[in-house]
Amino acid sequence: MTIFNNTKRDGIRSIVYNAGFLVFSRLFEKAIRFLYVIILARYLGPELLGIYNFGLASYLIFLPVAVWGMGILLSVHIGKKPENADSIIATTFVLRTVTTLFALMLCFGIGWFSHNDLLTSKIVFIFTFSIIGRSFAVWSRSCFVASEQSHYSAVLEIGFRLVEFICGIVYLLMDGGIIGLCIIHSGCWLIEGVTGLFLVRSRFNIQKFSLSKQRVYTFARDAFPIAINMFFFTALLQSGFVVLKSISTDKLALGYYTIGFQLVVNTGLIPTAFGKAAMPVLSRASERGTDETIVFLEMMLKICALFSAILAITLICFNSLIINLVFGPEYLKASGPLFLSALAMMSYYALTFTNNILNAGGRYIPAALSMGAALIVSLVSTVLVSSMQQNAPAIGLMAGASVALVLQLFIIQNKIGKVAWWQSFFKPYIIAIIAVAVTWGLKDFGIYGFIAGSSVMCSGFMFSKMFTANEMGYVIKLLPWLK
Repeated sequence: MTIFNNTKRDGIRSIVYNAGFLVFSRLFEKAIRFLYVIILARYLGPELLGIYNFGLASYLIFLPVAVWGMGILLSVHIGKKPENADSIIATTFVLRTVTTLFALMLCFGIGWFSHNDLLTSKIVFIFTFSIIGRSFAVWSRSCFVASEQSHYSAVLEIGFRLVEFICGIVYLLMDGGIIGLCIIHSGCWLIEGVTGLFLVRSRFNIQKFSLSKQRVYTFARDAFPIAINMFFFTALLQSGFVVLKSISTDKLALGYYTIGFQLVVNTGLIPTAFGKAAMPVLSRASERGTDETIVFLEMMLKICALFSAILAITLICFNSLIINLVFGPEYLKASGPLFLSALAMMSYYALTFTNNILNAGGRYIPAALSMGAALIVSLVSTVLVSSMQQNAPAIGLMAGASVALVLQLFIIQNKIGKVAWWQSFFKPYIIAIIAVAVTWGLKDFGIYGFIAGSSVMCSGFMFSKMFTANEMGYVIKLLPWLK
């Protein structure tokens, strides 16, 4: 029996309720994982840390093949017709089983035979089994997010990342090696996947009689462009490790880039969680043909510019200090990819929202094409600046994300609704770039450079009256509910 009720939470209230649990769980999970990375960095050193994260990237690139865009389809279909949730969930489970097995074989075949050194091959092989658990864990969470019960998703995410952290630390205290850490990672995902399946079964009535072979085929067909889009979206983020390992002449470069990449992962998933939580509501808004989607997008574009600029300003002034204190002096060369990754977030944060809006509006193919173009730009840019070693992937990510963002804004303008380019895109990002440039010019002054850059950013937003009355109305609508 389905046990959710949307009557008391709709529109922006539903987004905030759904996003609240997701953002909290992501914040907690990323805090734990970042602490874990700090410990691994000091324990493994730059070279082994780079190989460990290369193994992660090698299977994460194939994860969208297993996921097959079904999380988005769940949000769109259940968001529009919550009374059909049981049948939709049962259908996607059958499809998820098939795509997971396909992704597992694909990852194993490419991963095992594409590396010359035995250690890397073993690590990639062990991480390959994470696809099974992670695929069903993500599917389980998607079921609860789509039905706007993201508190169940939060419990799964927080609980099992905490288990992995504790097991990893205990293993390190026992003087364990990198292979054991890989086994712990894969094992925790496998157990979470099984737990998620049981939890979904207990909360939804997914009996065999509700299955439709035609619906399975229809979902597989409809999800294909979403799967391609998600593959390109994930590859844009993860491919830097693969390319860097191939082009780098410095064995420590992967480890240095890992530190910058962790910034991307730990901060980038916050807007991703909010955009994911908004999918059910955005799908309903898209069906009604209202302008709520555009209002939401324009507000998020401005918030992304503000947040990413403050992040970049902070790292300009304090990146060496942060790296030295947190990771140790052997990682000081990571200050370059750390700062460049922060700049890439100006586009990547906003891209998470434009991509979700295109998917919510059913514009799957244009979204996939734009992400494919972005991936090509990213890979070419990374190779062209390969002489910069650990900085190259961050520069590639910056170029690719910027291209994708502009392309997707044009698609939204032509296919969904009119975008206020100057007010919501050009103006906030120009202010952000100016603030970052001011900070860079004053970086030798430490805290004073940070204050100057932050003042430029905040005053620019304030005096230009960046947020409109319509957008502020979204916040006002929350007040009675929050009380």
